[in-house]
Amino acid sequence: MNHVVLLLYLLCFTAGIIAITMMGTNYLKSRVEIIKNALLADIFFACILLIDSINYYGELLGRDFPAWFYGVLVYGLFGLVAVKTYYLMMIACNLAGKLFTKRHKIIFRSLVVVIYGALIGVHLLYQYGMLEPEITLSIGFSISNVAAVFGSLFCVMRVFLANKNRISELKPIVRICMAILVIIEPIALLFNFLGYMISFQYPIAFSPILYLLMNGVGIVYILKDFFSEKQGLPEKEVEKAEPFDYDMLAQRFDISQREMEILKLVLDGYNNQEVGEELHISPNTVRNHIYSIYKKAGVKNRLELASIISQNSKKNKLISNKRISEKTSSHSG
Repeated sequence: MNHVVLLLYLLCFTAGIIAITMMGTNYLKSRVEIIKNALLADIFFACILLIDSINYYGELLGRDFPAWFYGVLVYGLFGLVAVKTYYLMMIACNLAGKLFTKRHKIIFRSLVVVIYGALIGVHLLYQYGMLEPEITLSIGFSISNVAAVFGSLFCVMRVFLANKNRISELKPIVRICMAILVIIEPIALLFNFLGYMISFQYPIAFSPILYLLMNGVGIVYILKDFFSEKQGLPEKEVEKAEPFDYDMLAQRFDISQREMEILKLVLDGYNNQEVGEELHISPNTVRNHIYSIYKKAGVKNRLELASIISQNSKKNKLISNKRISEKTSSHSG
């Protein structure tokens, strides 16, 4: 069984290295913010997994590490969980078409400080002999596990609520990863707490399973994208990729020339900072223009805006085809 778990860790680290390399290459080419956030979340998840593997094998082999070493593991683990959760929230905001505002950042950092305070409190109880070493360690790791699970589920819920009427429009990789998180994370937390009441001869390592599944899905999706680009788009996709009539959109929603410049960059995947740098304006000015576009189009986020543009594109194409058909029939008559 020890060898099976070792193989699992090796597989997940291998998948992680491949996925991180692919995402890094993709980001260097595209400079899309969501890819950067996914890349950083993956890197910090790999670091979490490294600490998890050290702790797992320490328990399995019955090795007693020095108290300071366990302290570094506990504090380091939560720090990595906090940073990973931060980038997951950034991804959730990208997918929900929302901004991760200054107020959100203050709330998030306050929660991190409070949880670090709880970890310090547990450590002080141990120092004064009020807690046993094993209980102290279990509480420390449990706090990080609970924070990781609730952080992930909060991100999934944020994306779901923002897209509940059009979940099918989300990319398959997003829907699959959301499903994996919703299924694996609560089960992992449940078994974590059961482990304190029931002595499992071979504890189940859920972290590498989750990491392997997430990266496996990512690798398959990136490869699929790569080969589809290499082979060329199918005929239907070529039709979808035809240039969109932005002038008609501007007339319909009374969008100014500057707003249209910003809209084109936003639809190309630029974030507010990148749009500002491209057009030499401040991110706050970009944000104000985007809100103005939302108000004129009657939408709440970028996904709704993209959906309206897609619908208008299809509508314009039908009108264009109808006119061509009418002209053809008149000439033939």
